[in-house]
Amino acid sequence: GVSVERPFRAFAVDTKAGQATFTHSLIVVEESAEAFFVDAFQSETMEEATFTSAVVELIVRDNARLRYVQVQDWGRHVWNFMTERSVLGRDAELKSLQVTLGSKFTKNSIGAHLRGENALAEMLGIFFADGDQFFDHHTWQLHEKPYTTSDLEFKGALKERARSVYSGLIKVWEGAQRTDAYQQNRNLVLSREARADTIPNLEIGANDVRCTHGATVSQVEEEHLFYLESRGIPRSEAQKLIVEGFFRPVIDRIPVEEIQGFLEGAIAAKVGY
Repeated sequence: GVSVERPFRAFAVDTKAGQATFTHSLIVVEESAEAFFVDAFQSETMEEATFTSAVVELIVRDNARLRYVQVQDWGRHVWNFMTERSVLGRDAELKSLQVTLGSKFTKNSIGAHLRGENALAEMLGIFFADGDQFFDHHTWQLHEKPYTTSDLEFKGALKERARSVYSGLIKVWEGAQRTDAYQQNRNLVLSREARADTIPNLEIGANDVRCTHGATVSQVEEEHLFYLESRGIPRSEAQKLIVEGFFRPVIDRIPVEEIQGFLEGAIAAKVGY
């Protein structure tokens, strides 16, 4: 029943190029306890390529609560592979945020397995790729028991020659009635050379559920830019406002002002105006 309001923080900092780094984190929140954990991965860009592999396991026991935030800002020399998997017990609650900004290549696999009745998983993601960055996200929401809920929203922006791939799976076991699952991936493409591919999937084994998914890839509308320019806002600033507005619904769902401020600054820097 212990409740820890201040976040635990872990930092992985790469200071040497041309090497491989492997990390494994296990976070267990016992029954009726509550915790908040922040993971940060970062480095400067170096000349030699570096390989990183991280595994994060989140175990949320019955009636426990966990908030988990991961911020990845590796240098452009890094090839990054990350797996985050969580298991939730009865009446457990997980609220997670995945932020992907750095590396040359990133492959993220992120999933929640709801193994207890009335478990709730909220999974948010923000990514912004530029230059020749390549981000690949795969998510899964596994509903094994009835009366479980998952809510996933991943938003990404791409500019220059960047590319992203998203694939998501909602799977509902036979007998997991009254499941409520939502999956949304939205992408904003800011240049002709950038590309985003998105593939949502449903696997439903029960007949009394509410499961929805959606995926969009869009560009900044000329009409929106014209409207802002007609109000005296320069074109570059107008595009910046549109990108900030695109991410705002996810940022507003983050309960920590410090992380909100960091993301606002990082997004502004990526837009480049």
